[in-house]
Amino acid sequence: MHSDAPPPSSPDSTGRPDQPRVGPPAGGPRFGWLVLRRLVVMLVLLAVAGTAGVLLYVSRPGVPERPSESVRPVVETFAARRVPVARQWSGRGTVRALDAADVSARVAAVVVGPVPALRPGATVTVGQVLVQLGEEEFVQRAEVARQRIREIDASLAQLDVEQARLNEQTSLDDSDVGMARTEFDRQTRLNERGVTTGQDVDAAQRILIGARRAQLATRRAADLIGPRRRQLEAQKAGQKAQEQLAELDRERTAITSPLAGVIQNLDVAVGENVTVGQRVARVVALDKVEVPVVLPAAAGGMVAVGDAVALWSTGVGPLRPEWRTTVLRVAPEQDSATRTLTVYAEVSDEGPEGLPPPPGLFLDARVQSADTALRWVVPRRAVREGRVQVVADGRLVSRPVEVAFFLRGPYPALGVDDDQWAVIDDVLSEGDRVLVDAATRLPDGTAVVIAGGGADE
Repeated sequence: MHSDAPPPSSPDSTGRPDQPRVGPPAGGPRFGWLVLRRLVVMLVLLAVAGTAGVLLYVSRPGVPERPSESVRPVVETFAARRVPVARQWSGRGTVRALDAADVSARVAAVVVGPVPALRPGATVTVGQVLVQLGEEEFVQRAEVARQRIREIDASLAQLDVEQARLNEQTSLDDSDVGMARTEFDRQTRLNERGVTTGQDVDAAQRILIGARRAQLATRRAADLIGPRRRQLEAQKAGQKAQEQLAELDRERTAITSPLAGVIQNLDVAVGENVTVGQRVARVVALDKVEVPVVLPAAAGGMVAVGDAVALWSTGVGPLRPEWRTTVLRVAPEQDSATRTLTVYAEVSDEGPEGLPPPPGLFLDARVQSADTALRWVVPRRAVREGRVQVVADGRLVSRPVEVAFFLRGPYPALGVDDDQWAVIDDVLSEGDRVLVDAATRLPDGTAVVIAGGGADE
């Protein structure tokens, strides 16, 4: 039988079977023709696209030429000039009440009122009751003192009676002593004439001695009336003082506000026991506040009492953007740790400013010296990267500047409606046209047109 299987490979000289041969795949010339055809198609398409582009460029509509001046950027400038400038210092401060009181209890008692109870934020007047304490104990103490005074008055009245009795007794004793002395003298004379015996003289002498003893006892009792009276009067005065103190303590049970203002804190409640010296409330007056403004230490020696101060806070609202006042006093020493100087400004509700800022509000401040000098001033936005640009011969030219300090407020003499300015060194000349806004970022040498003027104004 014949088989279709290929004959077994014969081993080569090395004894291994023959390996299959590696060569170009079948149909190699056909593959090369396909690649060549695709390359030709791509070249044709590129040629067509190039031809279309050339035709479009040639057939483009013509653009009329314009004068070169019409494409120059228009810039806003102002004429440089020196203006009177007052040195300004920027700082910050927190409003604090100029008049505030921590109201304390002056007696120990139980809180019983007022009813209705006040709350923090309530407005109070001078003398208005903030806290009412129980007064029963002090009323009883005053009554006890008055009762003791009545007892002392009774003792003094009894002493008056005793004084009158002793005065009468003293008068009688004086009479007895006089009579006893007369009898003793008579018996002595009779005894000298031998009419009486010595026993009669001795008896008369004993009577005289007894009368004198009684007289001394009465006088001694009368002499004690004065000290006893003074002692009772001292006791009465002490009791009167106790009565007055009790009445005063009773009045102190009504704890009142020492000033007109607003209650900041109310620290006690009805039924609570308070002790002497314990704070029960804090009242703050809002009609006058003080702002300690912290300035750089360099302001030392240049800021003085009476210098203008502007205070503002973005949180107050558009109706009251600023409060204007003056420096009331200046701290004598600078803070070496923070390198700052503190000045104090006062704001009240008197005058056109109206209500002052509330205590605790954080404010920005600007202190302006009363002394002025002619300086170069440009809008703050005209300075960029330490340079300003001026228009010279119709082109922009940069000039390096050093900013001495910044200002706030209007300078209508410069003709620019800004409120933030930079005071610079002497790099400008009178009449130089200075670019108002450096944010345009135009390079030096750019030909420009001045708004409202020409290329060379």
